[in-house]
Amino acid sequence: MTSHADFDEMDESGLDKDRIANVIPMFEQPVEQADSAADDLVANGESKVIEDEKTNAVFSRLAALPQVEYDRVRKHEAKALGIRSVTLDAEVDARRVVKADTEFASAIEDADMDDAVQASIDGVGTGFVVNNDGVFRLQPKLKGEGVDRVFVCAPLRVTALVRDKASDNWGKILEFADADGVPHQVTVPMAMLAGDGTELRKTLAQRGLGLAAGNRARDNLLAYVMSCKPTARGICVESTGWFEDVFVLPDRTIGTSRERILLQTEARCVYTRAGALDEWQQGVARLCVGNSRLTLALCIAFAGPLLYFAGQESGGINFFGPSSIGKTTILAAGSSVFGGPSFIQTWRATSNGLEGQCAMHTDTLLVLDEMGEVDPKEAGAISYMIGNGAGKTRSDRNGDARAKKTWRIMFMSSGEVGLAQHMGEGGKTVRAGQEVRLVDLPADAGMGCGVFEELHGFDSGATLSNAIKQATRTWYGAAGIAYIEAVAAQAETMPRHVKEAVSRFVKKYLPEGASGQAARVCARFGLIAAAGELATHVGITGWEAGTAHRAAAATFQAWLEHRGGAGNQERAAVFAKVRAYFETHGEARFTDVYAIDDRATINRVGFRHMTEGGQQFYVLPEAYKREVCAGIDSRAATKILIEAGWLMPDNEGKSQQKKSLPGMGETRVYVFSTRMWEEAPLE
Repeated sequence: MTSHADFDEMDESGLDKDRIANVIPMFEQPVEQADSAADDLVANGESKVIEDEKTNAVFSRLAALPQVEYDRVRKHEAKALGIRSVTLDAEVDARRVVKADTEFASAIEDADMDDAVQASIDGVGTGFVVNNDGVFRLQPKLKGEGVDRVFVCAPLRVTALVRDKASDNWGKILEFADADGVPHQVTVPMAMLAGDGTELRKTLAQRGLGLAAGNRARDNLLAYVMSCKPTARGICVESTGWFEDVFVLPDRTIGTSRERILLQTEARCVYTRAGALDEWQQGVARLCVGNSRLTLALCIAFAGPLLYFAGQESGGINFFGPSSIGKTTILAAGSSVFGGPSFIQTWRATSNGLEGQCAMHTDTLLVLDEMGEVDPKEAGAISYMIGNGAGKTRSDRNGDARAKKTWRIMFMSSGEVGLAQHMGEGGKTVRAGQEVRLVDLPADAGMGCGVFEELHGFDSGATLSNAIKQATRTWYGAAGIAYIEAVAAQAETMPRHVKEAVSRFVKKYLPEGASGQAARVCARFGLIAAAGELATHVGITGWEAGTAHRAAAATFQAWLEHRGGAGNQERAAVFAKVRAYFETHGEARFTDVYAIDDRATINRVGFRHMTEGGQQFYVLPEAYKREVCAGIDSRAATKILIEAGWLMPDNEGKSQQKKSLPGMGETRVYVFSTRMWEEAPLE
């Protein structure tokens, strides 16, 4: 199969010059090559062919014969000329190529094609014709004079070459219409063209391009795309979202830039569109009003394109609660901003797959349904990865580090339990950073109708849920495009406006003395509120001003109540873990200091001592680190426990005290006071 480099070496006829050079007689070659060839022939014991009119006439006569006739007389003619048969073949083939070359070039000039279409196609490869009927390869006829037109595919234009900012990752932009007349624009990486053409055919066929069948057709398609050399240039990116002041989606670029900006990916496009904006407003957005969780879902989708201007990290909301209360409806409503039902993804995916999904949802919305499908041991790592905005660093075949995927997204999730509980089922302890990146929000609005507070005249939450889901299957995608267009038009002033709106929200709703973790979550809800209000202001939602703000404020308060306040979650996690340990093992694994029997304590971790103020526990040092503080930083936990009065330091302020213990003598231990049974402090 012809490579990209091979097509650079084609002459005007579209024929490979190297192949021609191999069969041109040595007297037509440069002097240096001829001398070398002569030496080779002498070395092989052959006589050099002397050019004269007679031998030329023989060669020309033989070149004009049909192949079958030539094969019959070939040996006889070679013997008569005193040369080997293979030498004769070379002379005859050379004259055939020159003859075909002349006819081929003439045929191309005389080809019957649509001049308007052909003129509009910049850089069409030599040897191909493109008209309203499709792409054709021109090839010399096997018998007789002229050329044959071989159908390659339906009309296909190669309109530009693209590369990234480092002049790497080159590709080509292909444009065509499918059988329904729907236009498609596909950016094909040059790496895809380095194979046998199968991936190229698969990519184009999947998007509806009509193709000829067979391996030769596959090779012709690959040759056509590789041979086209358009003069237009563009910048390719590997993820959706903002690139400078333009917003890149798989099928369009929103905004203006000096160069064409396009997404180069092999991933399936999930940004689909059906219906008009006013239909979506009536069918979906209107029914979300008065329902805080549904309103929030739409605002989360609108918040994705503002992350770039707000300077915030990636993050998301996990709506959790019992089955059949409307969690899927929440996700469907949010997804309808950018796409249809296929926009919703699943937690059940490989690490590579999730990284690809994140890159394809940069600056928009990633929706992951049903957390219960993912292994509890992996859920925390996935939420960390998505929130961190970067995938794993991997090596190429040479061991060098490849560029890792990066993203910046808002994401929504659903599940019957929250992240902390789901991880606990797998024996994992949730960390504060994980809970900040993926916020657990009760899906139940507390009004007896599942996720709903306002039924809009429907007789039940179930019928309203069905109506919204049907609407999201009918009208979707228009709101996201219109919203991004509005944001792109105000890109210069957007950072200031967004940050000011977030600051006002945090100032109003964040409790005094709240931890940094609560402040980060409050800022996210503030961004969500600002996005919803902006979408309302530019005419996307059809809501009254303040609708998005009220929903974000209500759901932030619901999160605070579920969390147990605005305090430091790491402190709360320490208190919960330590108390749970003594509740579980306080009797079985601690020996009574004053025990008079010889009963052994299995897997003992310490001793218990009843005092006038209540029972104290003496925990042995290694058991304290390995078991009581398992999964958390024991030094940080010790500091927190001493500050709360749960751990009693010695007179010198050291965390351990010396105690005389049965069978062990004077030993240093951690002394837990009875204050652990009181209400855990928030700060």
